[in-house]
Amino acid sequence: MELINRVNKAIEDFLAPIGGEVRISCDLDFAYFESGFEDEADEITWSFLTTERADRNFSRFFEEELNCHMNLFIYSIFHEYGHKVTRTCFDTKAYNYYHKTVEDLDVIEDADERDNIYFHLPLEMAASKWAADYINNHFQSIVDWWNNVLSPLMNEFLSNSEAVREITDILESDEEAFL
Repeated sequence: MELINRVNKAIEDFLAPIGGEVRISCDLDFAYFESGFEDEADEITWSFLTTERADRNFSRFFEEELNCHMNLFIYSIFHEYGHKVTRTCFDTKAYNYYHKTVEDLDVIEDADERDNIYFHLPLEMAASKWAADYINNHFQSIVDWWNNVLSPLMNEFLSNSEAVREITDILESDEEAFL
């Protein structure tokens, strides 16, 4: 867990000055969770579990539609942080529309089409636009952070069999991941 905690801390430390504290953890997916409490930090989760299709579509979306060129991990972390930054831009009606549309996506058979619709939902688009703007406006500092801090930690993590076993244990403990 030490390497996972070091990755989490590196991300938390980089994001905190941008728009407030956030708790980072490793889980099954990249996601944003609003705490709902003033004295408790929101949470962003990151993962090594991805799908080739979703990765390809998300990267293409950032590169072609938002003119942002960075690696997928950075897109994903900053997109999730974008939800934190933009959450007050939307009212209950927008959140209800979001949740209803996400539920309705299950009936669409074409996965690329589902991804495209999802990426263009107002809440998702706002988070992505914020992320792309932030990445583009702070490109060099993000590249430096990635090259000097996060990438070496990730490489150390991936080359450490004990750390990989820890993440495998986390994944195997979540029964829903295999349903």
